[in-house]
Amino acid sequence: MGNRIGERASRTCWDLEDLVADYLGGSLPRPKGLELETHVDECRACRAFLAAYQRTVWVAKRALQCSSVPAEAPEALVQAILRSLYR
Repeated sequence: MGNRIGERASRTCWDLEDLVADYLGGSLPRPKGLELETHVDECRACRAFLAAYQRTVWVAKRALQCSSVPAEAPEALVQAILRSLYR
């Protein structure tokens, strides 16, 4: 028999990873959302994961709001990437 508390925490950690988009989007059923919130309050790793996920979403949204004209990559960068492909 395993450690039930540890098993529950692990399951909830995996749940957060699987359900984070629905949770943040508000489409996760309330009971499951409350369970995840309780877990996040108690789990430092999941708090960090949630914060990083939220930051990533924020950065992606900001990037999409930028000019629709893509910037040109510097030639030195292009050449460095090309050289790395042939090593």
